[in-house]
Formats: sequence, C-alpha cells, structure tokens
Amino acid sequence: MGRIIREATATEMVKFACVGLSGVGVNLGVFFILTRACGLSIRLAAPLAIEASVISNFLLNDSWTFRRRSTANGGWGRLMRFHAVCALGGVVNYAVLIALVEMLHWLDLLANLMGIVAATAVNFVMHSTWTWRVRAPNTLTPERPVTAVAPQGKPSS
Repeated sequence: MGRIIREATATEMVKFACVGLSGVGVNLGVFFILTRACGLSIRLAAPLAIEASVISNFLLNDSWTFRRRSTANGGWGRLMRFHAVCALGGVVNYAVLIALVEMLHWLDLLANLMGIVAATAVNFVMHSTWTWRVRAPNTLTPERPVTAVAPQGKPSS
C-alpha cells in the first residue's frame, strides 16, 4: 500500500507542478496587462495578479491534482485553506518582487517570476499536507481501480 501512496504523491506532485506552471502564466499575464495596458503600479498589480493565479490554481488543483483525495473539508473549506497557505506564498512572492525591483533594479517581470519560484515549495508541502489532507491514512478515491500486490506477485483483495 505504501508504494501506491508514493506513486499517488509523485503523480500529484507532477500535476501540482503543471497547475503551478499555468498559474505562472496567469500571474505574469495579469501582471503584464495591469502594469502595461492599465498603467497600475507594481505594488497594486502584484497582489491582483497573485490573487488571480491563486483562484485559477485552486480550481485546477481541486478538480484535477488532488481530486482522488477523500477530504473531511468541503469545497469552501479547501478554498479557505488554500487561500491561507497561498497568503504565505503571496507574501514571499510580493516581498521578493519588491526587493528585486526596488533594491536591485531588476526587470519587474523577471523579479515577479523569481518571487513565484520562491513560494512554490512551501505551497506544495502545505497544500499536500493541510489543504487536501486525507480523511484517514491511506485514503484515496481511485480514478481507476488500484490493486495492491501481494509478496508472491499476485493481486490481493
């Protein structure tokens, strides 16, 4: 059973990374539009771009990455937990962006990307262990039937 859980976690990690990449696109795209087309300052555009990516990432992670998990929290509970975790990641993202732009004079889009990278690891660990924490140990809702392998190599029930 441990092997199945490790494989599920590895699969979730890959899915989480894919969703994260889409979130990078959402964040940078919204940031670019707000700063270039709308003329907003980076101090105002960054939190709005971060929030847009948070909502996008939650919807994708909830419906795809962690959908096999049987959680004790309903959708609103997971959304609130997701936002609580992302608040920490958002603070890291924002602080790195502002520091790199204002102190080191980096290009704002590159600085924003570095902020996103800085927040990624903590987000996965916190979301995996808290936002989508399983109801009981080894509780997964399989997308397809999963069979454990007995030591003799025969499927067990």
